[in-house]
Amino acid sequence: MGRVTPPDDSVAADRALHDDAIVIDALPREPAQPGALRAHAGGRGGHGQLTITLADGVDFRRMLDEIQRIDRLLAEHADLVRRVRSVADIRAARREQRVGIIDGFQNAIHFERNMRRVAPLRELGVLIVPLPYTIANLLADGCLEPRNAGLTFFGRALVDELNRLGVLVDLWPVGDRSALEAIDHSAAPVAMTHANCHGLGASPRNKIDEAIRTLARRGGVIGFTRLPASVSR
Repeated sequence: MGRVTPPDDSVAADRALHDDAIVIDALPREPAQPGALRAHAGGRGGHGQLTITLADGVDFRRMLDEIQRIDRLLAEHADLVRRVRSVADIRAARREQRVGIIDGFQNAIHFERNMRRVAPLRELGVLIVPLPYTIANLLADGCLEPRNAGLTFFGRALVDELNRLGVLVDLWPVGDRSALEAIDHSAAPVAMTHANCHGLGASPRNKIDEAIRTLARRGGVIGFTRLPASVSR
């Protein structure tokens, strides 16, 4: 079957919708490098937001080094990008025709057992925190854990602290029960930044209908991903 080309008016409507929206790329493939930042600035009309995943390892010092590296990069390319620490910064980036850079984790293991790390990392610009990354940690079960347990006591306490500081709780890599319990426990809306619905594909990262509907009722949002394993059966 050949490729279907949409009509010109449909393409124009899609482009107008995109240009009018604030677009957030929650999992960019490119690292935080000058060329990638310049490409995003040009490709999104200067009003998109780009999330940068900080160092995934458990080494807290290496993660701080990564924040400093990104700070230097942003200072060198201030004409293209600006750091986002609030909703107001997102709007300012749009007005200024710059790409907003949002720091985030893919795993909350950087906090280890120390809740006092959350506030200083928030001050440094960390705005998005998933609880586990696909497997279990001290906070919750990831989506690959067959036991499908929920939040731990520490996980609930961390959600409370993230809520207090205005950090987004991200549930894309968590298990079904952990997702439902986090949505229910969180005082603020949460997100699934890059996860499709389970009915679209059988990937364990995709979310069951109950979780998506509950997320929506509580004011949360879900992003989508075009990873092949997430869109095919």
